[in-house]
Amino acid sequence: MDTLNDSLQDLLKILREHPHGITELDLMKQLLGEPENRGDNLELFQRHFVLRHLLYRLRDQLWKRRLGYLEIGPIRLRLHPYSTGREQLGQRDPLRDYYLDMNNLSNTDDKEVGRLLDSFWQRLAAADDRQQALTEMQLQEPVDLATITRRYRQLCQQHHPDKGGDGARFHRINRAMAVLRRYYAV
Repeated sequence: MDTLNDSLQDLLKILREHPHGITELDLMKQLLGEPENRGDNLELFQRHFVLRHLLYRLRDQLWKRRLGYLEIGPIRLRLHPYSTGREQLGQRDPLRDYYLDMNNLSNTDDKEVGRLLDSFWQRLAAADDRQQALTEMQLQEPVDLATITRRYRQLCQQHHPDKGGDGARFHRINRAMAVLRRYYAV
């Protein structure tokens, strides 16, 4: 238990030394040192998991003691002063639940890490496709399916080849609508 408290104190010290935030990679290097083999996805996952576990434990402790709020973003981490106006930590947070369950660390093997990485890259590609589709439809977030559908009809009327429009643009609009339908369908 002393090792955990020491790790949390070391983590807190580093976060306080970076009032504007620190990247997860820089924090990991300072707290855990350089990885032995950068190409080993399982080792990198384990180091990431341990760091996230410590971050969520520290965030919970700081909030409970009203000492601060730890913002845990996908890349940057930042310690903020405690403020009663901040969103409560009591809301369900699936990422917190995942990283606080040490079974997820011990039950994740090299094959599972590969599956997680594949899933991540697929979601990233899908997000890029969605953004391109929104751009094609001349829309920006936040947007809902009803707004997308209205814009789609407007653009179809304007660019339909039977009405003198550009056939290639009409095809891109239809392709964009197919992407957005998959993403925004309830």
